[in-house]
Amino acid sequence: MGSDGIHTSRLHRYLKALRTLVGSQLHSCKEFGTATAAAYTLDNDSTRCHSLTMPARNEIPGRDEIPPGTLYMLILKTLARSGELHGYQIASSIQATSQDVLQVEEGSLYPALQRMLIKGWVTAEWGVTSGNRRARYYRITKLGRKQLTTEVLQFDRVISAIQRVLKPTEEGRHICYGSRN
Repeated sequence: MGSDGIHTSRLHRYLKALRTLVGSQLHSCKEFGTATAAAYTLDNDSTRCHSLTMPARNEIPGRDEIPPGTLYMLILKTLARSGELHGYQIASSIQATSQDVLQVEEGSLYPALQRMLIKGWVTAEWGVTSGNRRARYYRITKLGRKQLTTEVLQFDRVISAIQRVLKPTEEGRHICYGSRN
């Protein structure tokens, strides 16, 4: 598979995992054509995870990254769906809902939650877990629900644009402008 196929395949895994998390607010992959559906089918058994950590320049990663700009959306949607959760439950829920495709690292999750507290998108209270450990429990606010709607609409618009760029022409070829063929 060429480099185009690899990038297209990764994008389809991102889309599938993010659509699973965000739900029916996003377009279904069927409306983007059979090439997209075929890529989803091929990647259906993938066990690769996505994380926010960046591999070394020459290192071949064992997992791909979560697309930039989607962490707030994923956290807000998880809290909107599940109510009050502590950080580990948020990360676990994202991973489980995405069928182990998306993995949020602690080093990305907790700073994002802190920024979301400052912005007023979530509230937090200290509590005790079922394992009798102290933990901070987060809950989405009205402002957070409004932000979630904004994030989903923006994400949907960007993904739709990317899908249009990746969609083959009527003849099944991708258009490459500026090539010297």
